[in-house]
Amino acid sequence: MNKEGYPDPTAEAAVHNAGRIPKHIRSIYRMLNAAAGVSGLEIIGLRDKETGKELLIGDEPVTAEKEFTPEEANGSIDLEYAFDASALAGKQVVVYEALYTGDNLIGEHKNINDEGQTVTFPQLHTNASDGVTGNHTGTVNEKATVVDIVTYTGLLPGKEYTVKGILMNKETGEPVKDAEGKEITAEKTFTAEKADGSVELVYELDSSLLAGQTVVV
Repeated sequence: MNKEGYPDPTAEAAVHNAGRIPKHIRSIYRMLNAAAGVSGLEIIGLRDKETGKELLIGDEPVTAEKEFTPEEANGSIDLEYAFDASALAGKQVVVYEALYTGDNLIGEHKNINDEGQTVTFPQLHTNASDGVTGNHTGTVNEKATVVDIVTYTGLLPGKEYTVKGILMNKETGEPVKDAEGKEITAEKTFTAEKADGSVELVYELDSSLLAGQTVVV
């Protein structure tokens, strides 16, 4: 029970999406035993778990609200809101919730340590090297390789992921292509054993076609 005497809104699990960096989060919020037929307003805001402060995107807080009239005393509603999450890699965001009837607050849930209300945004770092030299100086070979170590944080243990990469010409910003005009790519599907770890991508190419060029992954 919360301080207003209503059931704990964490009784229903929040939706997690850590398999990619999402552009939106969906929060499923259990009604706090609202009386059927009485209009309600749910307001949700996001908090940065590290600082505990309100999450700002472009100096604006991320909030959403929805008016509804419950048909039964117990139930749930979906509330979805969109924002640019590109700057949130490596961060954890916590959903805060409040439920009003008119101007009266009848329930809220604000717990920065609630794992059920926490969404993790994964972060990736890569380090590419030549398969022979082991550094950033490439070798000229018809069967050369580029080895890219992809280090990740914030994945869900036990969940399957696929990491994909492509070689790009640093000067032109265009994809590197082989003798047949095909882009040079690599991918690997894996199951994360831990939240943080790394996987290896290997690109196979004829580097004799790239003499004097610099490629990036």
